[in-house]
Amino acid sequence: MKHRLALVIATLVACTALSAPFVAAQGTFPSKDINLVVTYSPGGGFDSIARAIARSMTKGMPKGLHVIVKNITGAAGVRGTTSLYRSRPDGHTIAHLDVQGLIGHQLLRGNVGFDMSKMTWLARVGFEPVGIMVNAKSRYHTVDDLRKAKTLKWGVLAVGGPIWQQSFVAAKALGIPFSGVVSGYRGNSETIPALLRGDFDAIATVPVSPAVLPLLRSKELRVPVVLGKTRYDALPDVPTATEAAGTEFLIGVIRAIAAPPGVPADRVKILERLLVNAMADVDYKNFVKKSGQPLVPGNAAETKELVALAQATVEKYSKAMAKAMAQ
Repeated sequence: MKHRLALVIATLVACTALSAPFVAAQGTFPSKDINLVVTYSPGGGFDSIARAIARSMTKGMPKGLHVIVKNITGAAGVRGTTSLYRSRPDGHTIAHLDVQGLIGHQLLRGNVGFDMSKMTWLARVGFEPVGIMVNAKSRYHTVDDLRKAKTLKWGVLAVGGPIWQQSFVAAKALGIPFSGVVSGYRGNSETIPALLRGDFDAIATVPVSPAVLPLLRSKELRVPVVLGKTRYDALPDVPTATEAAGTEFLIGVIRAIAAPPGVPADRVKILERLLVNAMADVDYKNFVKKSGQPLVPGNAAETKELVALAQATVEKYSKAMAKAMAQ
């Protein structure tokens, strides 16, 4: 009897010892509210998505703790990203980032205050491949039509910004003219009417956004090609760059959640689980459905892979982009 009792006690002690590190990690993190930084203004796409994630993520937090959205705007996302990068690596500060645009800023400007390759990637919110969009009244129906153009003006928000980068890389990769840009717009609410007016010939943007897709379906706009690996379900007749031109590359809006470098591995796992569970939450799914945005969640490993592909694409054309900007 004494032998059995001793064996039971020994087993319990061993089990407690094995589980202690996990319990300790769970018990000490998170120990306070988590700040979710958004690098754009309140009310926009990145902000509204982050707030939906924060609401669902809070459900998995210890009682009394919350995920709080904090907007740090400026310099096309650079200011907020620098703030994240320099924050204490304890897991209590994370951010919703526009990955491909920030990679471009880092490569073109050099002194942005962060290194995207050293970020701690936690989860993918979504990846929306860019499409080259033209006025449906134009003569451009295919990639070959675009290649044959003697000149082609592109609509962008600002020279060197994400849409400019997307347009430049798409043109160079596909052998399409990049004759000049028309800039100064503040978003789809201005660029799409300008394209319909004929202010420029093409724009590289996400074709399935709520502001654009209805105009594609009504045959006012046309997308000759999308710059992802697979076709959009909503645009089954639009080929990828690989199908249309035999050129495989990746350009798009990558929405991802990151923490600064150096966050302990056990905390990274907890944050990843909180985020993946939040994006599987029914309230978040209802938000996504209502918003009409094609958001596809992913774990940390999937995010790292996507970021690496984006980095390789932008790096390939970074010298040419820097030269173009200098001119």
